[in-house]
Amino acid sequence: MNYFITMNKCVTGFRVDNQFIDCISNDSVFKIDKQTKEIVYSTKLFKKEGFSRNLISNHELLIIRDFYTLYILDKNNYSCVSTFQLGTDLRTDICGMTMDETNIYACIRNGSIIVIELSNLTIKGVYHVSSSSIWDIKVYSNVLIGGNVEGNLLLIDKIKMEPMTSMILGKQNIGSISLQKNKVYAAGQDKTLYFVDLEHRTCITNKRNVHKRMFDCVGIYNNFFITISYPCSEISFWNKETLEFVGSINIPLSLSGRTFIEDNILFVASRNINGIISLDLRSNIIK
Repeated sequence: MNYFITMNKCVTGFRVDNQFIDCISNDSVFKIDKQTKEIVYSTKLFKKEGFSRNLISNHELLIIRDFYTLYILDKNNYSCVSTFQLGTDLRTDICGMTMDETNIYACIRNGSIIVIELSNLTIKGVYHVSSSSIWDIKVYSNVLIGGNVEGNLLLIDKIKMEPMTSMILGKQNIGSISLQKNKVYAAGQDKTLYFVDLEHRTCITNKRNVHKRMFDCVGIYNNFFITISYPCSEISFWNKETLEFVGSINIPLSLSGRTFIEDNILFVASRNINGIISLDLRSNIIK
């Protein structure tokens, strides 16, 4: 494996920008220079190591979830700007989360979304939008797109915070989605990859048995859509329009992880990797 960054522990969440990678590892948050690959800043944020943490970011802030706690850090100096206790136990923990120019949207187990206004970092409201948990959510214009445990793809009005459409894709959890313009790729726990047209609100096609076990959506690279199965230690490539299988590569992975595509590079973190590895997609895609 080609280690882009080596850490003492695995990375449970990371974001990549032009100059730095911000990542969570062990009990701390690290800022790493992409060119020198050196840690330029770090702060201890948690009492102990945890594996369910993740982060999102914009130009100014890091938004970090840890069970039912949401931390908001200044992206430049890692000072804690605000902390929210959005739940009380594992029945009210944070599942998926996303943000736009105005708000943070934190999905709470069992189907609620808490909206936090970025301008003053106050809770705008709590909205029950789904009958089951939403584990991944994206912003599409004035709509939130989320997949829930019941196998539905939800289109939620961002202004009213009310469901507009609920598309039944399958009977099991839609745990990972990837938004590409007006199309959505959705990974089902039934091992099916769904390709959905948002404008017409129809499922264009689907591909069954994408991996032998659970998998996540990675994203688009050139004419390919990429999926990853951490339990299978497998990364697969599909025609982005037809979902025709192109090929797979195998690298040692474990249980769960995170990915990010930047230009020709795929960054991967997983439970068995102490750091972040990188794959050059130009040399790994099967022609």
